[in-house]
Amino acid sequence: MLARVLAMWGVLALGSAGAAVAEPPTETPTDEGAGARVLKEAPLAGPSAATLTRSKSGLVAIGFKGEVQRLELPIEEEALKLLRLDDGVRSRIEKILAERAVLLEHFVAENVDLLVKLDTTKDGLGKAALLAETLTKLRPVLEKGSLYEVIRGALPAAADERAAGGAASNAGDMRAGGMSAGGAQREGESARAAFERIVIEYRHAIASENQRKDKLGAVLAEKGESFGREIARAFERLEQSGELGYRYLLGDLGLSEAQEARFRGMHAEFMDRIGDSPSEKEQGMFFLSVLAWLSPEQQVKVVKKAIGSGR
Repeated sequence: MLARVLAMWGVLALGSAGAAVAEPPTETPTDEGAGARVLKEAPLAGPSAATLTRSKSGLVAIGFKGEVQRLELPIEEEALKLLRLDDGVRSRIEKILAERAVLLEHFVAENVDLLVKLDTTKDGLGKAALLAETLTKLRPVLEKGSLYEVIRGALPAAADERAAGGAASNAGDMRAGGMSAGGAQREGESARAAFERIVIEYRHAIASENQRKDKLGAVLAEKGESFGREIARAFERLEQSGELGYRYLLGDLGLSEAQEARFRGMHAEFMDRIGDSPSEKEQGMFFLSVLAWLSPEQQVKVVKKAIGSGR
């Protein structure tokens, strides 16, 4: 529902956040990387779907019309699957990504009304004001850096800081994702250098697809869409758990501290009992149990809001 809006203000968020570490450049890598090779080999119209051309890492794939196929996950997360990392480094990165996911979920949960307005507002000035408000509320995430920066900073900069045993486990991950393990991280190459190279190759391919002229705009759009997908995934996780609807319906009722505490406890108990993906019927039963603890005025307001959101 919000993917279009998230992609749009994802570009603005990334552009305004600043960077302690520079994002990868869009020019051709100094050595002829996989992204450069695949672009040279592909004709302008692109190969047929049956003979899809892939880079050595498997992440750059040229589609039927010569376009680069977009990845399901952000390029940074896909690149991680191709690295040889020891358990300590992998655990550290997983913790960083989990903390980032929590921050994004908190942003979504606390700003459901704002996201709905972003999705529905047509007025240009009004949307600009909403975007500015969104950037302010995203500051806890943006201050830590982009996804590229936080992952890059956690990766070993020296080639000897990786465990040899990491290659085997990562090969299994790559096969599960349909990618070739061959040549992803070169012999003697650090995990950080390999990560930088893989991301650069993918973004260079994005900038160069179909001989486009606006290379910078293409890369900025891809970064924005990638950040937007991060937030959309947080949105989807909360939606599946039922917390999104719960926050949206109760967010502007002027709840007392006692009501807030009660409802948080009720929701925590509900999630412990039902699990992460309650059915619509189970969510409906929870909604009715919450309704019973609202004042008559609050009940009228929340029912009207629920009816309006279902139209």
